[in-house]
Amino acid sequence: MTAPSSQLIERQLRASAAPHHISRYRQLKLLAQFDRSSGWVGQGFRSCSAWWAEIAGIEQSTAREQLRVARAVDSLPALDHALRTGRLNYAKAKVVSRVATPETVEHLIAVAIAHPSGQFAKAVKLRSTSRNDRRPPLRPQSSNAPTGARLRAAPESARPA
Repeated sequence: MTAPSSQLIERQLRASAAPHHISRYRQLKLLAQFDRSSGWVGQGFRSCSAWWAEIAGIEQSTAREQLRVARAVDSLPALDHALRTGRLNYAKAKVVSRVATPETVEHLIAVAIAHPSGQFAKAVKLRSTSRNDRRPPLRPQSSNAPTGARLRAAPESARPA
C-alpha cells in the first residue's frame, strides 16, 4: 500500500479544521452563557474562570483568556459572526478581542482575515504598546498579497471614525 500524497493529507487536514473551529465557537458561546448565569457560583470556585480551569483541565491563565474571548464574542456581534461562519479562527479572534471596540471590530476583522495569525498578533501588539501611536491604523492587503506581506497603514480616507 502506498502512502497518501501530501496534497491528500493537506485536504484532509483542512477539512478536519472546520469542525474544530465550530466546536471552539460553541464552547465559547456556552462558556459566556454559563458565566452570565453564574452557574459556577456555589460550587466552591472564586470565579467562572477558576471553575473552567478545573473543568477543562487547563491553566488558570488560559481559562481567564478563554472567558475573556467568550465575553467579547458575546458582546461584539461582528466578532461573533466572523467566528461562527469560520471567517476568523480562535487565534485571530483572541487578538481582535483584546483591542476591539464596537467601532473598530469590523476593521480589525478585515485586517485579521487578510494576514497570518502571528503577523496580525505581532502588529496589534506593537500598535497597542504605545499609547501615543500616531501611525495610521492597519489595513488589509489585497487578497493576492503574499503570505509574508507586511501590514500597511490605511490612507486617511479609510480610517475608522
